[in-house]
Formats: sequence, structure tokens, C-alpha cells
Amino acid sequence: MKNDICFSEIGLQHMAAYIGDPKHWGWYRDGGHLIEYPLRMKNIQLIVYLSNVDETTHCFSVSPESVKQPILDDREAQLKQGGICNLYGDAGTAVFV
Repeated sequence: MKNDICFSEIGLQHMAAYIGDPKHWGWYRDGGHLIEYPLRMKNIQLIVYLSNVDETTHCFSVSPESVKQPILDDREAQLKQGGICNLYGDAGTAVFV
């Protein structure tokens, strides 16, 4: 990555536990692909879980992609190619994305 990396968002969010399928999933890409950057991105995020996060709570989820793969602008095509990885962890877990 280049020298001008920055955090893309700083915030605090609380999601209560739920029963059944999550109703708040809405897939989107946080930023566009930046071809001039080796990892196709400039912004990174650090997520710190303040409580235990598992299948019964809201979690951060990603659909991985490699810089060696073609860019897929179609959301459904990306989800089919990369799948969905739900990131669970105990309170204090830190996730860089």
C-alpha cells in the first residue's frame, strides 16, 4: 500500500441479540476499487468487539476478493465468487479489514 493510508470510519455501534435470520444484512462495498493501489484500496478499518459476537448477534461480514481476480461490480456475482465470511470473536477481539 502507499503512504497515504487512512481509516475509513470511526464509530460505535451496538446491536442486540436476535432469534432467527438477521434482518439487517445489506451488502455493499465500503469504497470503490482503486487500481493504482497494490491492494486496490486506500482505507482500512479496525473493528473492536466490545461484547462477545457469535451466530446470535450482529457481526462484521466480508466477501473476500483477491487482487489476482477480476473486479466484479455485480454484488451477487461477488458474493457467489467470494462467499461470505462472518467474523465472530470474544469481547476485545480486533479485526482489521
